[in-house]
Amino acid sequence: MMQKTKGFWNGLVNTDVNWVDYHTVLINGEKIRNTDTLDLFRSIKESPRKKIYIANEKMNRAKDIFLIDSHIKIHPSNWFDNEYETVFNSIKSEITDDNNTMILTSAGMGAKYLIAELHKLYPNAIYIDIGSGFDKICTGAQTRTYNPCFRDLYTYLFPILPKGY
Repeated sequence: MMQKTKGFWNGLVNTDVNWVDYHTVLINGEKIRNTDTLDLFRSIKESPRKKIYIANEKMNRAKDIFLIDSHIKIHPSNWFDNEYETVFNSIKSEITDDNNTMILTSAGMGAKYLIAELHKLYPNAIYIDIGSGFDKICTGAQTRTYNPCFRDLYTYLFPILPKGY
């Protein structure tokens, strides 16, 4: 981020803001040329923390990729309007120790609010919004224009994919 822009935003709150690349987990043609993102995915997979994944049913294959303990299924388009409280309570019932919990989301814009509310109750959990980053490898569907072709994506992710994937 440009220093001038960062300085402007930090000045508004009189402190340093913890900046992060919002697209860290989205896989594009540029990312498949290095292993940084793959190393992050491997770390998620190998983490001994309990992993809770909030996503629609079509993303079920992510359970095997990341060794997800619990997949809380949401409606693919209107879960936030119709199911928010149910989803929120389902997640809370899965958390026994936030020091040992990782929450992954692929739940659209509602995930941002969900993460913010969960963080108030469980500040020690790790929250990662993987968004549409795994749509193509889990469903085969081209949901974003920046996705590499399936073969390239499969080759890149092969080290973390389950046998026979």
